[in-house]
Amino acid sequence: MQKSKISFDPELKTEGQFKIKNLKRGFTVIELLIYTAVFAIVLAISVDLFFRSKILETQVAENQEVDRNGRTAFLEMTQTIRGAASVSSPALGASAAELYLNNNDIRYFVNGNGLLQKTEGGQTSDLTANSVTVQNLLFTTRGEAGQQPTVSVLFEIKANTLVYGQTSYISKTYQTTIQLR
Repeated sequence: MQKSKISFDPELKTEGQFKIKNLKRGFTVIELLIYTAVFAIVLAISVDLFFRSKILETQVAENQEVDRNGRTAFLEMTQTIRGAASVSSPALGASAAELYLNNNDIRYFVNGNGLLQKTEGGQTSDLTANSVTVQNLLFTTRGEAGQQPTVSVLFEIKANTLVYGQTSYISKTYQTTIQLR
């Protein structure tokens, strides 16, 4: 829509003669409403993408934390079990939530807070961090009497974080079999 402005033209010699100039300045109310609506939609999409990327970033970090704790625990248990002289508990063919090695000198177990721990020589150390919980820990001793046994280890690690008020469901199961040397 064009707006008109009446102004006096000094070039016209006759006094009282006016010239009409067409001026197009500003926006109409409808145009402003349309621009505002488009801006609001773009802004809403941008905010949604930002929060989705933050959730994905947190899930990736949790996944890495679960993997790191699982690998660390497996490495520690594998080295200790391979170097052990004997399995005290569980007995051959049995399964238990705790593993005792070398006449009960070394013990693996999950404490009340869900941390995988190792006790050796009276000192207890954490094998996993507070950011994860270990569940369903199971040790099974296999083999034949008179031979070095093998120990099957099975456990699940779950992330302990909230992502924007939602509980994380990142969980991985680890399983291996280790033979004493």
